[in-house]
Amino acid sequence: MSPSGSRITAKGGNGQLSFDGYWVEITRRGFFARVTVGKGDKRFPITSITAIRFRPGTLITKGFVQFSLLGDTTTKGNVDELQTDENAIILDLPKHTLEIKKVVDQIEGAMAANLGSQFQGPPSSHNSSEEIPNQTSKGISGYRLSVSLAPGADPVNVSVGILEVLLEESCRDSPNILSLEYDEIEAALKSGRALDLGEFQLDQYRMAKQTIEAVGGQVTAGSV
Repeated sequence: MSPSGSRITAKGGNGQLSFDGYWVEITRRGFFARVTVGKGDKRFPITSITAIRFRPGTLITKGFVQFSLLGDTTTKGNVDELQTDENAIILDLPKHTLEIKKVVDQIEGAMAANLGSQFQGPPSSHNSSEEIPNQTSKGISGYRLSVSLAPGADPVNVSVGILEVLLEESCRDSPNILSLEYDEIEAALKSGRALDLGEFQLDQYRMAKQTIEAVGGQVTAGSV
């Protein structure tokens, strides 16, 4: 979590994302942001976030980060729709993905730190026993993750999403998370079998689940 009074900010394709440890702010600067979304900025606390969708951009497709908020009934799913979503930022350059991901990690870390204590946020769209299978008074001991293809999903996109997770800084040096090459990830998914990724802590699990499901992967988690 960002220290109290400090702020981390990153720039995306049509907006900027900032976080100070409790408040998330999306600002719109520049011509593209103003013609697609408008001039209005948006600020909300982490306790109003019900879900975060993050899809890293690739060389051929745009990515995005989208926040679902308590009481928000609007639904926008694809990148074209998200360009006009006041709760989303488009990631159309590799540097946007890397910079925005750092802020998203801070937000998810703050949410995880508050989970089960002072943070009493609304339930996610998933069953709570699936989302947090091993919560105790001391927190989460860990999850063993496996991934398979959702019906109709592109194995290339899911493979890229899995690789993005495994190369993320918090996962890359973890002794309990497997180190896999792209070719073996894609081969496993195309064969129809579930791919074991190893053991993840809560913040790693939340990031992995959101990233992989955003590109069409099905994540199964068992507590350890």
